[in-house]
Amino acid sequence: MSDSDHTTIARVFISYNKEMRTFLLLLLSFFIISTAFAQATQKSKTSVAPKKKVVATKKYSTTARTSAKKKSVKKTVPPVAIKTDSASNPAVDNLLTILTKELGKPYRLGSNGPTGFDCSGLIKFAFSFIGIALPRTAADIGQIGQKITLNDLHPGDLLFFSGRNPSRNSIGHVGCVYRVDSGKVYMIHSDDVGVNILDINNSEYYKKRFIYAKRVVAPDTCKTSPSCKSKG
Repeated sequence: MSDSDHTTIARVFISYNKEMRTFLLLLLSFFIISTAFAQATQKSKTSVAPKKKVVATKKYSTTARTSAKKKSVKKTVPPVAIKTDSASNPAVDNLLTILTKELGKPYRLGSNGPTGFDCSGLIKFAFSFIGIALPRTAADIGQIGQKITLNDLHPGDLLFFSGRNPSRNSIGHVGCVYRVDSGKVYMIHSDDVGVNILDINNSEYYKKRFIYAKRVVAPDTCKTSPSCKSKG
């Protein structure tokens, strides 16, 4: 082999080595870039915390449920602590006994018992036990009996009031005198909280709406006067 052939082979070999080195460098560069990209992607995935699903749950307050069931009830005067001073008339004693047995029963519009009462229904119900059949409404009951003054009130007398509008002088509510003590008048009646006993002297609502008082059962005799019409 001549020297020129050797020279040609050497040149080819050198050229081949240059191309191989270039290829290897490109391959190495691609590998480095791919590795860096993969690492960056992996870091971005791990840096974002997975979102937890929040499931909304309804919380029910035991206190709220209990308080919702409780109804506002006015304080009543304990019947055992009351002296009616009506021993001279058993009819009045019987009337008040019946009324006190109904304490706490709910108010029910248009009902005259025995599970619930409106104002006139309670009075009609109690008077039926002493043999007196009263009309159904407070306004009609107000036409029965003898008109009396507040200074002459006795247990068993009836008190009449206007309705929710105090400017109207028409009867809308009735109650029965339960006790008179040192100027204080306690009335047993049925209103929006049910059958209860109320000191009307401490109630601006009823003092403003008072119309008049009537007597159907005399406090000192067993005689009754359901047919006695008011002269006033």
